[in-house]
Amino acid sequence: MFFQGELEQRKAKWQYPHVSKAASSSRMTKIDWRKSHMWNITKRFQEAEGMLPQCTHTHHVSSLEADKLPYTDPKECYHISPSQKQLLDIGRFLREHPQDPALKNFYNHLKDHLLGCMCRIEYDGDQTEFTEGDRDSILICNNRLYCHRTCRLNFTTYDI
Repeated sequence: MFFQGELEQRKAKWQYPHVSKAASSSRMTKIDWRKSHMWNITKRFQEAEGMLPQCTHTHHVSSLEADKLPYTDPKECYHISPSQKQLLDIGRFLREHPQDPALKNFYNHLKDHLLGCMCRIEYDGDQTEFTEGDRDSILICNNRLYCHRTCRLNFTTYDI
């Protein structure tokens, strides 16, 4: 229910015609509060009734508690929270999901991706294949990946 940037501007444009112009900002704040309050009530009701889908994947991270991000320069393309609370053991993850087609050759693709980033190879739509020797030069500390709750993407849109 919390928006930033362009979405926040769109929300304000939608709300403005629906409130009195005399105290528009306080009334728009009330609308936000009501929507947030109703969303929380609905969420609690669904949890109590067992209506929420149960997550069966160990790599899913709850989005209810977003990590706080410090100020980021708008020129940066993205900013990911530095939290290392949610870790994922790669080997265990692959063993738990042997039939998942998205994980076919995952470890090699991960190392290829990391090598491409480290060698500053521009992504052109084709996946760059590296040799086993190249892949062996990449060591993933403790064989872990980290799941993050918050990622801020900076981009510009132009409404024409």
